[in-house]
Amino acid sequence: MSAALTGLLSACGGGTASKEEPGKSKGSPDTSTKSGTEVLYAYFPANNAQFKIGAQFNGTRKNYTEIIVSKCMAKHGFDVPVTSKSDAIASDFDNVGFPDLDRMTRTGYLNPAINIHAAGPAKQQAGYKAVLQRCTNEGTKSFNAFDRTAGPTVDQWQRIASQIELSPAVSKLANDFRACVQRAGVPSWPMNRPGASGGLGGFLNWVTGEAANTKDAQAGQAVDRRWAPVYVRCAKPVIAEEDKQRLAQQRAFFQSHYQQIREIQKDGTEALAALQKQAGE
Repeated sequence: MSAALTGLLSACGGGTASKEEPGKSKGSPDTSTKSGTEVLYAYFPANNAQFKIGAQFNGTRKNYTEIIVSKCMAKHGFDVPVTSKSDAIASDFDNVGFPDLDRMTRTGYLNPAINIHAAGPAKQQAGYKAVLQRCTNEGTKSFNAFDRTAGPTVDQWQRIASQIELSPAVSKLANDFRACVQRAGVPSWPMNRPGASGGLGGFLNWVTGEAANTKDAQAGQAVDRRWAPVYVRCAKPVIAEEDKQRLAQQRAFFQSHYQQIREIQKDGTEALAALQKQAGE
């Protein structure tokens, strides 16, 4: 799931009413700019379409942060690769909460193809960890204040999403999902977590384990490809129910928290702009 935006309420003065801008109706977040919308859905997504918009913000933040860290590490003689912006955006996915079933259907795989670079042998060099910690602090400082102030409102939305996941309708469909994949040949697994995360997450953990036990990467990909269509077919009902409930709750949440959310949109956009400048991009 950003550049500049103003997401604050227009001030009304002298008893005259101000005209609302498109995407900035009273009592709602600001969706009048691309950057503001990306911040909004990075922290308050209700379905996969919104999650992917938010991934633009999250992935861009990750890319800029890695650039800053890499430059800092280079000053100390360590070569640390940077994940490209496109790969950083693609790496921000959630196959349990917001699975991209369309992508899975199109590619035939559960996970997107991403080129993530390993740090390499520098990790074994003396002083690497201490320098990395200092450089990481340098790369994250632009967002420290934002993360602290946004946290309480984001936590409230996440609690609502967790309650939806445990709702009777979602829990029933999560059990239906388990039965569906087991009919396709998946063995039973312990329900370490209730609701959709236990159902969908348990299946994905099983697939990951099966792929890890294969002889090579190609065989692991075959496991992924074998079970991706099963996951898509069996997960559709529970994901549709979660999306429906989240969208309904999201509308009410946005109306009751729009001032805080507009502040988050404004501050998040400004923090990303500062990070971009720090990265020299």
